[in-house]
Amino acid sequence: MLKLLNGEYMINHNNIELAFQVLDDIVDIFVKEQDLDYLNGLVRACELITQGEILSGEVPARELELRNLLDRISDVEFQKEEIRKAFQLQVLKGMKIMNLANENMTPDTIGVFIAYLVRKFMPDARKLTIMDPLTGTGNLLVTVANNLEIDTILIGVENESDRYRLSRALVGMCDYNDDIYFQDTLDFNNVSADVIITDFPYGNESDEIYFPHSVLIHHEANLVKGGYVFALVAQEFFDSEKNPDFKNKILDLYLAIGLIKLPDEIFRIQGKSILILKKKIDPSDLNENFLIAEIPSFEEQDEMRKVINRINSWFENTIKRG
Repeated sequence: MLKLLNGEYMINHNNIELAFQVLDDIVDIFVKEQDLDYLNGLVRACELITQGEILSGEVPARELELRNLLDRISDVEFQKEEIRKAFQLQVLKGMKIMNLANENMTPDTIGVFIAYLVRKFMPDARKLTIMDPLTGTGNLLVTVANNLEIDTILIGVENESDRYRLSRALVGMCDYNDDIYFQDTLDFNNVSADVIITDFPYGNESDEIYFPHSVLIHHEANLVKGGYVFALVAQEFFDSEKNPDFKNKILDLYLAIGLIKLPDEIFRIQGKSILILKKKIDPSDLNENFLIAEIPSFEEQDEMRKVINRINSWFENTIKRG
């Protein structure tokens, strides 16, 4: 079992390296002994670490080696972000080995930035239920949770089996509740999330119904009144030809709060923006102060500081507290 620290601490890169190496060595054993592919070996390695037991007869010739690997991390106190970063490096390695595309994986910096936005929009929250209706490998969901200094309940929905198993493995490694569901997101109902976060995949020009529009309309019922949506959307999201009635439908359900354009260089296909919506408390609610910002680059600290100052000023002048 992993020892996880509570509270805010500095990231220890030695811990990330240790967790990565131990995971890598365990994965290598399962790949060779049980003929698993790399990512399924990673899932099994995570199960071994979180459960802390080797199944009887599973890899008898390598049992001592596995126990020695578990001993290397048994007394180390890890932060959840250290575990997540090590896990993510493992996923990227596995995708490279298996020749799988990773362009839909959300960069860590965006998850950290969304966590900042959640804190700004919900400053008084002490506990949040956060849902990602398109969980993927779980990286965005866990990154946001790890960077919030409050208790969180995580809900994820994923309909591709390998990504579903990876997201469950990551959530388990970081000691969150296991509410990751294997099903079609448009059939998922009956939860009450305070926040919905998601990174929409790029669209298919042949789609008659634009999938991101359908997701936002469907999951409005799974969001509490006054709850927020932080969704990464591509430019095609605003193409009215895909769904000419979408704008009216969305404004019936949500208040349009803001749009923050992200740096183009961090996306391989085309740029994305963070769309911020708030579920209406009353059907007559209106929003007169729309937040518009553009992030030049997360690496340009001076320019980034100016944008953050602008966003903070917008909050001070707009968001009603108390």
